[in-house]
Amino acid sequence: MFKNVVVLVLSLSLFCLVGLVGCGQGGGTEEQSVATTSTTMTTITTILLTSSSTTSTTIMSRKTISGIVRSFYDASEVVPSAIVYAGGVVIRSGDDGVYHLSGVDLTAETISAVLPDYVATTIPLIDDDVSIPLIHSSEVYFSLYVPERTQVNGRLIDESGAPVSVAVSCTFWADNYFNVYTSNSNSSGEFSFSIHMLENLNLYDGYLSAVNETGGVYKGKFKRVVLERGITLEVGDIVLDGSVTTVSGDIFVPDEYNLSLVECGIQVSPTTYIPLLRTYDLDEPIASSYSFYVPTSSEETYYIRAIATKGDFWSDVTSKYVIDLSLAEDSYTYDLSLPAGFSVVSPIPDQVGVSNIPKFEWASLGDDYIYLIWLGNDYDDIKWQGFTDKTYLEYPLYPLGSGGEIVNLEDGQEYFWIIMGINLSEIDLSDINVADFSSYTEHVYKTDMRFTVGEISASGVSSFGVKKGQGFKMHAEKFLREMGIRERIQKIR
Repeated sequence: MFKNVVVLVLSLSLFCLVGLVGCGQGGGTEEQSVATTSTTMTTITTILLTSSSTTSTTIMSRKTISGIVRSFYDASEVVPSAIVYAGGVVIRSGDDGVYHLSGVDLTAETISAVLPDYVATTIPLIDDDVSIPLIHSSEVYFSLYVPERTQVNGRLIDESGAPVSVAVSCTFWADNYFNVYTSNSNSSGEFSFSIHMLENLNLYDGYLSAVNETGGVYKGKFKRVVLERGITLEVGDIVLDGSVTTVSGDIFVPDEYNLSLVECGIQVSPTTYIPLLRTYDLDEPIASSYSFYVPTSSEETYYIRAIATKGDFWSDVTSKYVIDLSLAEDSYTYDLSLPAGFSVVSPIPDQVGVSNIPKFEWASLGDDYIYLIWLGNDYDDIKWQGFTDKTYLEYPLYPLGSGGEIVNLEDGQEYFWIIMGINLSEIDLSDINVADFSSYTEHVYKTDMRFTVGEISASGVSSFGVKKGQGFKMHAEKFLREMGIRERIQKIR
């Protein structure tokens, strides 16, 4: 009521002022002057009312966001001096990692943080208190180490001590790298593997497993070993006298996808899944029914995984796990229906003329999914990552001079991006931790997507001697594994 009175008084005052000016100009009859003056008064009154309303809206359309910038891997490890950006406002986190952003537009949907030597990160603004997780680039540094071969020798025998000639599976892993080997023992039961070990990793954990069938009865064994780089491992005799469980089932895949891999293995940790047995084909679809004879132990926890692919180089993948299996019985049946694949709206693959603040959009995979995006080029580490529960995410554009412009996209440059959907509906996107990614059972991803900001320039096109995007995918695969996301995004070799 009081505001309306004030506006009315102002309007009347202006009416008098305009009326005097109108009369002084003498530009027409008295009626014309009055009419002109009334119109002017109405216009000014409207402007005043609109201005008052706008001022009120401006005041009410701002908010304050507070939180902390910290390590993705350790919530107690803060990141000081990070450049935090949301809704047109930029500030640096303090020595304690804490930030306070005042005057953030209510329409802002995301908040971002960046710091040199860290991967820029964007997450949703779903609360006024948001923890922003950053990953130090050195924690996911990728280098093509020259592998060194280390020998593993052993012999398979049955319960009577007789040599056994059967298939042997050998899996070794370290620091999120693993290799799976298969071979056959000879007529003397002897087997040998030459294991690739990266020169920066001295110790590998491993499993050796084999199954023998005699008269319809299956016996087997898996043996856990440790391999030291450069030192031949003599395993000795492995007696195939343990229990064996038959695991079988049918796999149902989405239209246009081909079943490429089914595996059974051991959950070594919440984020480490080591295959024991695999059925796969790199080029042709495999049968939709599977069956494994698995040497089992009451001390181990098992899993089943199936992967279906579409396109070359595993550019479209859908996958499902059955986890936390205790294989205590003689046989189990597990049927798996794989989730639908991605349908990307924008940017479309190989699109040119994309904005430097691209809006990534895709069709929903379902209410249970969250989405992760990674962006980079073909010769550097991951440049940016984003998390969202929506079907779109916009790349941030930091103001010049803020320090955050180091991650702004450049005109004429070519970029690659990957999108992954994971069924983790319970995750708190305002407080993301590495442990959050240990419990998903379904994931879908799409790779080999590139776009060019503005027009193509010669300096913006990669000249690697590998298929375009493969350099980026190598970096991204290592990055995902360090995040606790247990997937290959390159073709299994």
